[in-house]
Amino acid sequence: MIDQATELRKLVLRAMREQPIATGPPPRLIVLTGGKGGVGVTTIAVNLSVALAEQGSRVVIVDGNSHRSDVATLCGLSEYQRETDLSEARHDIHEALRPGPSGIQIVPGLSLPTISDRDLDDKHLRDRCVADISYERLQRQLATLGRHADVVILDLGSSGGELTRRFTPVADDVLLVTTPDNVAVMDAYARIKTDLASAAGSSLGLVVNLATGTPQGVDVHHRVNSSCQKFLGTTVHLAATVPQDGAALRGAACNTPFVLGEPTAIASRAINELARCLVATAPETRTA
Repeated sequence: MIDQATELRKLVLRAMREQPIATGPPPRLIVLTGGKGGVGVTTIAVNLSVALAEQGSRVVIVDGNSHRSDVATLCGLSEYQRETDLSEARHDIHEALRPGPSGIQIVPGLSLPTISDRDLDDKHLRDRCVADISYERLQRQLATLGRHADVVILDLGSSGGELTRRFTPVADDVLLVTTPDNVAVMDAYARIKTDLASAAGSSLGLVVNLATGTPQGVDVHHRVNSSCQKFLGTTVHLAATVPQDGAALRGAACNTPFVLGEPTAIASRAINELARCLVATAPETRTA
């Protein structure tokens, strides 16, 4: 146990020495996640990033999926489908930045240690400490992206897990993506209940993707928000309704964000409006 404690102290001291140096105010952190797969989290994240850039923001999008590099693929950067391992001091998030469409910058994918709640015995203690340090280091490094970006979009996909639990409480905005499908709506509420309670309220917005129109988006929001008010004592606002549109499929087939390929499509207009609303509610313009 003495040796174990000594090793843990060394890890903590090393992590403190390795803290990246901030070069300005941290960027606005917008987290996107979903209750289940197939609801279009990455599609919304990529197109929102491009829309924000087209409206004058400097944007970095970080792909939080360690198993796939869908962000890079949707941006036509298949050659960069590699994980970014930030678990060691010699790896820096600035080195992982890749150029994307409309001037956005992309971190293609993160490779971070997993943490199990069952890892409580001595042999797992060191691994848990390493994982904790890795996640804390990632949070500090995201803050240093202020010299590159006004906004960081963190695409967490629909898997939940440690990244969701750690980054939604510190995000400026959390966008939960769902579709009108009944299972997707129930899973969206379940995600709020299990992982997003700390973000609920003014910072948690619902994006209803693949809707038939605004009325359906309003209905989905009403169902989710009513459940949140009744059972969780909190609220979620309707951030956007993105209509079902063939432009999204055509953009994915061409590895091109649809807001660029078909800027007048109804889905593109919805994403651009979401971007305008986010710009209008940037931290410096929000009321206290």
